[in-house]
Amino acid sequence: MYTKNRRKKDQDDLYLNACRLQSVVLQRFRKMVFEPHQFDYLLVMGFLFAFLDAYNIGANDVANSFATSVSSRSLKLWQACILAAIAEFLGAVLLGARVTGAIKNNIGIYALQIFC
Repeated sequence: MYTKNRRKKDQDDLYLNACRLQSVVLQRFRKMVFEPHQFDYLLVMGFLFAFLDAYNIGANDVANSFATSVSSRSLKLWQACILAAIAEFLGAVLLGARVTGAIKNNIGIYALQIFC
């Protein structure tokens, strides 16, 4: 028969085991001391790759939209580059939040309706 004293002892044992586990985890965590700014190079590399990725995506978009204008000689290459830079920057700054909101709120709802 499972008595009240036995239940109390099991609860105490569980509490003691949890305390022991917590102390072991804390002791091991304290040994892992990180110097400040130890991993700054990872942050810099992340920013560098994010910038290069955004640059390449923008270059791909611009190539699709301005290739016909440059090849038909309606625009010179330097004019197309300046127009593309302005258009890409303004599009990201002015419309970026709306695109993100549309992806966050609308696309997931339609995808769920299709599969359900």
